Amino acid sequence: MLASFSIDRVLQNKTDRVRLVSVACASMPDPAVINTVDFTNIYVDDVHKYLYCKVEKVASTTWKRVLILLTGKLNATRSSEIGFSAAHMPYGFLNQLAAYPRQQVQRRLRNYFKFVFIREPLERFVSAFRFIILRYPKRLSRFTNATVVR
Repeated sequence: MLASFSIDRVLQNKTDRVRLVSVACASMPDPAVINTVDFTNIYVDDVHKYLYCKVEKVASTTWKRVLILLTGKLNATRSSEIGFSAAHMPYGFLNQLAAYPRQQVQRRLRNYFKFVFIREPLERFVSAFRFIILRYPKRLSRFTNATVVR
């Protein structure tokens, strides 16, 4: 029941989250001193001038397929036509920010539109659990399976 729903509470939660992100970002080192290896999960589209930060278990495969489609470098009209390997190894379609020299990384960080997709943490955990434990149980050791099942 949504009887406890309050727009004021939703707005306060949003304000608190924005404040938390601002504090966290303010404590981050200057991009001039960040190692470019830290940018392997950030994809670049120089034509559309954006940076996409990939987060696992947040529909990242689907989003990479859409972004690859938008580049126009692949002969496809729907994202579903883009195969698994192209989405998981999108090199040639999407560049990683880590591949650029430091000065070019800094320029892109300053000037490009940046975005990330997030997911409610418990949903993300359950999705990862279902993907790893239920779909690929043999990938985990017996100890891990026994520990998780208990």
